[in-house]
Amino acid sequence: MIQVSKYSKNFITLFSGNILSQLIPFLVAPILARLYSPEDFAVAANYMAIVGVFGIVASGRLEMAIPIPASDDHAKEILWNAWGFVGITFFLSTCVIFFQKEIAYLYHDETLASYLWLVPLGVLSYGLLNIFSNIQVRKHSLTILRRLHLDTLFGV
Repeated sequence: MIQVSKYSKNFITLFSGNILSQLIPFLVAPILARLYSPEDFAVAANYMAIVGVFGIVASGRLEMAIPIPASDDHAKEILWNAWGFVGITFFLSTCVIFFQKEIAYLYHDETLASYLWLVPLGVLSYGLLNIFSNIQVRKHSLTILRRLHLDTLFGV
């Protein structure tokens, strides 16, 4: 019987989650291309670009520091600060709602304006997802992290 090291088992767990979360969209892309027009994809890309810009700084990148401290108390302080950053970024991203038409004009996409009210929700979920992922890394809950990769794929 082959003994698998803990490192190898953890590596395979994360690797399989990442592979599946990238393989499924690749396989579904031809179906989506038949269902939606290129203009629909352009609106989605513009929306994701806006959420991505806010989302990257949503937690102040403090989520990256959650797994590092030796003490749980210090990690909890970092966690609270990261949640605070997410809240601040969420409220700042609500400004997008007040400038929907102007932002849509900058993107040369009038239909984008009807979806910009979703930006604060996207920013909030982006920041919380990053925080939750790094909490699971700290706890060494790699199976939950793999599941998280797949759940985000389906919007669960």
